[in-house]
Amino acid sequence: MKSYQLGPKCTLTAAEAITANRFVAANGTHTVDIKAVGVALFDTANGDPISLQTEGFPVVEAGGTISAGNIVSMDADGKAVALTYDNVNDFIKACGIAIDAATDGTFLRVKLI
Repeated sequence: MKSYQLGPKCTLTAAEAITANRFVAANGTHTVDIKAVGVALFDTANGDPISLQTEGFPVVEAGGTISAGNIVSMDADGKAVALTYDNVNDFIKACGIAIDAATDGTFLRVKLI
C-alpha cells in the first residue's frame, strides 16, 4: 500500500538514516521522545535532505496493532503505534489519527495532527 496522498511538504537534514513511510522528528531522526513533524516520502541517508509530507493523510508503516480511529504516536523506528496515555501530557506525543487498521509491518493512512 505504499501510495501517497500528497499534501504540503518540507525538507529537513537527516541526522541518521531515514526510512520512507515513517514519522520524522524536527531533529531529522526517528526519535520517539520528540513529536513528529511529518512522514518521510523516501529513504534518506544521514546528512541528506529528507522530503517530508507535513499535512494530510500520509501512508505510514505500523509498528504494532492499530485500530482505525486510534490516536497514534511513533516508536523508536518512526513507525506508527497506538498511543497509550495515563494523563493529558501524554498527548504531546500524538502524531495523528489512524484512518485504517494495521498490524506490525503493514501500512495505514494517518490523518496528521
